[in-house]
Amino acid sequence: MTQATPGIPLIYDTMDDDFTQGKLGTVKEKKKGYSENMSLFLNALALITSGLCQFHFKLTKKHYPNDYEEYSYCFWRYFFSPIVNYPIMLYNKSSLIEFSKLKGNIWFWVRTIDQFFVFETYLFILSFFRTSTATCFVSMSPAVILILSCVILGEKFYMRYIYGIVICFIGVLFIVSNERRNPSTEGETTFWIIFMGTFWGIVQLITVALHRVSSKMLLRDVIDEDTQIMYTSFVNCIMPLVTLILVGKRLSCQIGFVINCAFNGAL
Repeated sequence: MTQATPGIPLIYDTMDDDFTQGKLGTVKEKKKGYSENMSLFLNALALITSGLCQFHFKLTKKHYPNDYEEYSYCFWRYFFSPIVNYPIMLYNKSSLIEFSKLKGNIWFWVRTIDQFFVFETYLFILSFFRTSTATCFVSMSPAVILILSCVILGEKFYMRYIYGIVICFIGVLFIVSNERRNPSTEGETTFWIIFMGTFWGIVQLITVALHRVSSKMLLRDVIDEDTQIMYTSFVNCIMPLVTLILVGKRLSCQIGFVINCAFNGAL
């Protein structure tokens, strides 16, 4: 089992030498640490909620085909996120770190801006692939995270990671190659659907990997999750509005659509 530095709680400790090994062990004092069992439980809970969010994207598009718009979805989702997060901040007795202390941190900007591209690229994948196929690309993100973690975080690399990455790639290849047209891509060739879906899937892999690594870098600098969520929500309200203006689209304000966006943001 990975040993914590004396006087510093063990944070997100899981398997021996996996992911948390390296510079993360020298994290500055953190107000709360988790045991191995609690870390595994929280990880499982995060995966479940993530799966529900991904399913809900497609469900919203199905029920509100005339009002669904990717940038509007992003805006309303992150507009309501701080409302949910604020009571959690009060419970944790945490305070928002001043922007002046963060603006010089490159990982802060990577984390906040990259979240927009993580969200939008996934919605673009859903325009070409089924939810299950799109989720396969999200599931492949650990392969890229492993590489970035070794390069940026200085974590140890093992040969067993190579075996896992190869198996995952083969599995995704089988699933994607069996993809067929769906109603939203009527009139397009199967090759074009697979090509565009795969293209956005690869972009998604990179953005998700940067998101995970930047989050960990900020935690290392003792920039807590609550601060990350609040600033990320603010930036991801501005970016879709700017994009809507640039592409000449209007913000979708249908009440049912907005409620579903708020629900997804709460998840």
